[in-house]
Amino acid sequence: MAHLMKAVVLRGITGARDIALTEIPIPEVRPGWIRIRVKGFGLNHSEKLLRLSEITADYISKPIVPGIECVGIVDDPADSAFPFRAEGHGHDGRHGP
Repeated sequence: MAHLMKAVVLRGITGARDIALTEIPIPEVRPGWIRIRVKGFGLNHSEKLLRLSEITADYISKPIVPGIECVGIVDDPADSAFPFRAEGHGHDGRHGP
């Protein structure tokens, strides 16, 4: 049985009322990456542009899970050099460690 997570998944232009959580497989952690068990997330203006127009661009791989703003708990620090451990807290990293 695959381990699943809930996520917003965009496949094409999506209006605000059509945004919904879907269950998808939990991704594998790659070297140099970490996985965060998300406790909260936001869809901001850049995701609005993505879901209303940019999603049609050829350079966007679809389906796509949007969301560059999140907060949660480090679930799997695959990189042993990562300064947080599973009991630590993580975020999207745009505002420092």
